[in-house]
Amino acid sequence: MGRPVVVAAIRRLNRMDGQDHLAFLIAVGESFCDALSDEPGFEDASPHDFQEVLRAAVGDPLTPEILSSTTSGEYLAKIVAECVRCFEVDLTATAKVEQALGQSLFRWPVGDH
Repeated sequence: MGRPVVVAAIRRLNRMDGQDHLAFLIAVGESFCDALSDEPGFEDASPHDFQEVLRAAVGDPLTPEILSSTTSGEYLAKIVAECVRCFEVDLTATAKVEQALGQSLFRWPVGDH
């Protein structure tokens, strides 16, 4: 993730009030729950669990700009690896992680809010 993405993310975070950022984090977590809930080992996962996975995989602050930069293979692999580590599962469903990222960005597009 390059410096321009991080700078944009920090600027975005500064524009978002606390309620907007909380709503974004919840939406992201819900998108991941929706996409992965039928995978073995994720039945009891919460939106907060996925927020923590993403923070560990791609860093903080977690914003739409940061998420949009995670669609490369390198970051998808990091997210999948962090899911495997946190949930102690054998996750090979990279497409489901891509689906969750896409749904998150659909709900909170870059530059919106």
